[in-house]
Amino acid sequence: DGTEDADIYFSGDIIQQSESLAPEIEKAQAERFSDKKHKHLDSIERLTHRLHLNCNRLQHCNSNGKDFLPILQSELKKFKRLQRSWMMTL
Repeated sequence: DGTEDADIYFSGDIIQQSESLAPEIEKAQAERFSDKKHKHLDSIERLTHRLHLNCNRLQHCNSNGKDFLPILQSELKKFKRLQRSWMMTL
């Protein structure tokens, strides 16, 4: 009805984007054709970027989800490093 806090959606977005990463990684690994593989790689990059943005948004809002934010940001930083090296091997 419009009275709920808009900040509550950040944590749900983070969960949804995290859940979408694994299938896209699997599809990129399984794809044989370069152009289709790059489509999945672009999707992975977009999801990772959105995760990073939503973490920053969650950090600046009034939510109890901020308790786990340092762990998530640390894991996201590690994932980005792994992602770069993995993408070079494809």
